[in-house]
Amino acid sequence: QDRSTIIRSLNYALISISTAVLLVRLHVRFWMTRNPGLDDVFAVLAYAVLLTLSALEIVETYHGSGKQMMLVDPADLAKFFSVLPTMQLLYIASTGLVRLSIVAFLPRLSRDFIFKRLVLILGACISIVTTVCFCVILFECKHVPDLWNKARPGAQCLAPSREAILFYSHASFGIAFDCMLIGLPIWVLYSKMLFNARTLKVMLVFAVGTFSAITGIIRLSTIININMAINTTFNITFASVWTDLEGHTGLWVACFPALQPILRIISYKLGLRSKLRST
Repeated sequence: QDRSTIIRSLNYALISISTAVLLVRLHVRFWMTRNPGLDDVFAVLAYAVLLTLSALEIVETYHGSGKQMMLVDPADLAKFFSVLPTMQLLYIASTGLVRLSIVAFLPRLSRDFIFKRLVLILGACISIVTTVCFCVILFECKHVPDLWNKARPGAQCLAPSREAILFYSHASFGIAFDCMLIGLPIWVLYSKMLFNARTLKVMLVFAVGTFSAITGIIRLSTIININMAINTTFNITFASVWTDLEGHTGLWVACFPALQPILRIISYKLGLRSKLRST
């Protein structure tokens, strides 16, 4: 009957883990390998947006999120719906930035012309879809400020059914992009490098991204099968759990390849490897 504690606990955990992972990533790139790149910029931006999104998820629990809608105070309900559009915009921005962080990393794997061209095309597609969806949501009302106050008399905004189609489309594109982001590095590693234990380990790092893709699939299934227009404050939490997981786990996957130098040192200290490679 009350899912607010679940939402708060989940987001506190996600914020903590993402902060730790990003700080380690930046330590490795700036102080260990001294090789920062554009992918680090996208990762930091994605983290900032995800942090804001999770903070708003927590704030929303104090305005009715996770509770039965009929039990929420009208003042809290108005506040809940006024914050919701901002969270939708942040979700679209965060997933786009996370994917662009991975795209910006991929050229480090290979200088093959075809591979780099495919990465460039994928990055352009992610940028276009993210920008278009963001702008459609932002300007869905004839008077932009009405987006945060759709209950205002005379407000003219996109019909909920059309808005739902937009989110279905964005989620579907996201799943396709995630599959490509998993497949491209595995393909280039398998085809361009000798298949050995080291190559397999690198491939497994990217295969972890499968979990992030699965969260996107579950989220899409949830928003299709659960009517968010009914008992919104309660029903929306079934999707928000997967929304939060999709963004944060995507960021972790984007950071994993950059963490390899420190993971090698840790495994050496623990006696799991006999020597350290300098490259």
